[in-house]
Amino acid sequence: RKTAEQARQDLMVLDEVDRVVVTSDATRALLVSHGVPRAHVETIPCGIPADPPDGTAVDAARLAAHLRARGWSVVGCIGSIDANKNQRLLVEALARPDARGVAAILVGEGGEAMAELARGLGLGDRVHAVGYQPDADRWLPAFELLVVPSLTEGQGLAPIDRKSTRLNSSHVA
Repeated sequence: RKTAEQARQDLMVLDEVDRVVVTSDATRALLVSHGVPRAHVETIPCGIPADPPDGTAVDAARLAAHLRARGWSVVGCIGSIDANKNQRLLVEALARPDARGVAAILVGEGGEAMAELARGLGLGDRVHAVGYQPDADRWLPAFELLVVPSLTEGQGLAPIDRKSTRLNSSHVA
């Protein structure tokens, strides 16, 4: 959504730096097609596994099965929990009367505020903030629906299958 002038200025800045780090080969190809020297662009894939702090891994299938046993459909949201990612919208939507049969799992660091909001709305048993999870893509099969309520998203990582780097659209809404 940039103007031609904004794009020109961005390229001028990129010409002044020694190295540009991008998260995908597609972004690298785009920059190269706009004149950024290929040798100056380095791709570091989004799916690099990080070592989580001890004890942070949660069993996705077990939690989802527990929620379904209570009669709820399970929706999920993956990403650092902050104002731009807008998980608040999802939590507040669950307070609506027509959402009584839905539970949510929030995967990402910073979920304490959303868990507190959920408790304040009487949803403490239906909203589960599980914190940072290694290989968050393994949570996708646990959800009936992946919710991405971000206000802006340059390259949404949650629906990308890091093994194939193709969009997994079967769970995205």
